[in-house]
Amino acid sequence: MANLNYSRVQAYEKEVKLIYATVTIGSSGAVSSSQGLASAVKESTAGQYTITLPNSYYKLLSNSATTMHPTASLVAAIDILGTPATFQASFRSSPAIVIQCRDYAGAAVNPASGTQIRLKFEVRNSEVPANAGND
Repeated sequence: MANLNYSRVQAYEKEVKLIYATVTIGSSGAVSSSQGLASAVKESTAGQYTITLPNSYYKLLSNSATTMHPTASLVAAIDILGTPATFQASFRSSPAIVIQCRDYAGAAVNPASGTQIRLKFEVRNSEVPANAGND
């Protein structure tokens, strides 16, 4: 699936890959730049972005997201939006993830201009189950 050169990661899951990315926010919550992604697109909802990874992967194992800004951030949490029952199948066919930034009251909020959203994705690049051959 992925055609990049990776270093080894020790994990119970097979073929674990770590992907680090940064999305820099401009005025009105618009994306001014991104690194490590195929794309980052601002949606019409405040603080909502579609993040597309550069390759397809079998499974999203975990993710984390934080914001970095010179002053206190307006963003208290960053959620992944999706239906748990169908998320992995959709992720396999299209490595796009919708994230939602929320303020301290839980409302959708645009990050301030100059904010960086730092993302880490842990993905599995293999269909082989984690315990294959170890039973």
